[in-house]
Amino acid sequence: MAGARYLYLHSPVYINYIKEVEEFGTACNGIVRFRGRYCLNEKWFMPFHFDVGTGEIDLTWQAFAGVGYKYDNVEVIAGYHYLEFKFDKN
Repeated sequence: MAGARYLYLHSPVYINYIKEVEEFGTACNGIVRFRGRYCLNEKWFMPFHFDVGTGEIDLTWQAFAGVGYKYDNVEVIAGYHYLEFKFDKN
């Protein structure tokens, strides 16, 4: 799968409760994603996904892995998700 990741940052900073400095920025990266599910049996499964991208930000990537249980019409998933943006020094 391919797509885009859009980042919007808004960071107000208060200095001694007197002066407020606001910084904001945006960036958009193209990404490529791989995702799937490994079935352990009829009820238990392990979902996962990984994507990586670049563009206005040097590198961005995320990964997810978890374990899930399928009830009749509902799936319950617990997992770990990691997202990272690597900016250039400027």
